[in-house]
Amino acid sequence: MPRAARIAAWGVGGLLLLVLILIAAVVVIGNTAGGRRLLERETAKLTSGRVRIAGLGGKFPSDIELVSLELRDPKGLWMSARGVSVRWSPLALLAWDMHIESIAIRAADVARRPVSSPASGGRSSSRSSMPAIDIDRMEIGTLVLEPAAAGMAARLNVQGNLHYESMQDARGSLVARRTNGKGDYEVTLGIDRSRMRGLLKLEEPAGGPLEHLLNFPGLGALSVVASLDGPRNAQK
Repeated sequence: MPRAARIAAWGVGGLLLLVLILIAAVVVIGNTAGGRRLLERETAKLTSGRVRIAGLGGKFPSDIELVSLELRDPKGLWMSARGVSVRWSPLALLAWDMHIESIAIRAADVARRPVSSPASGGRSSSRSSMPAIDIDRMEIGTLVLEPAAAGMAARLNVQGNLHYESMQDARGSLVARRTNGKGDYEVTLGIDRSRMRGLLKLEEPAGGPLEHLLNFPGLGALSVVASLDGPRNAQK
């Protein structure tokens, strides 16, 4: 083997070894008490305080548990969650697929609508820079929408799933059922290169949370069942 090729091979091998060492270090840190506290602090620092986590546990990195999660914006706390569990496959990223087996949240509280950050003047990322996203199962045991978020206090149980690769390959479903009053919401959507399929079911009394979330006062009681199934070019 020529000397230049040997140098290149050793360089690539050394880089791969460094990556493996870094991955191993993160895994070790994430499975020690001190390392978990470090990750909690670094999460707040790296997000400028927008995301704060506490009680990091589970088997890092594939099985992550959080006692609490807080999301903040320039006005302060707008959403908090308790009992968060995420199970995913880090190896799936090798195929450029973020495969999440399950996301479970025991309770979440949306205090108000978040404040949007000013739009950046830079170019948006290309689709090719994003991995596919697969969420097999998502569940929120109790989702509380406070009056500042939905115009009234609403409690819901939420379940869903998602597959997204591109706007030509996406599907998902979301089902929410209100537990402190009447209200059922169900959305299913599927898109591929040739067809679109969708189902919408809504049941809500007058003055329900959807009326406030859509900022559509006087919408009245809703009882809707609508479906869509046909070629994509028919929607143009």
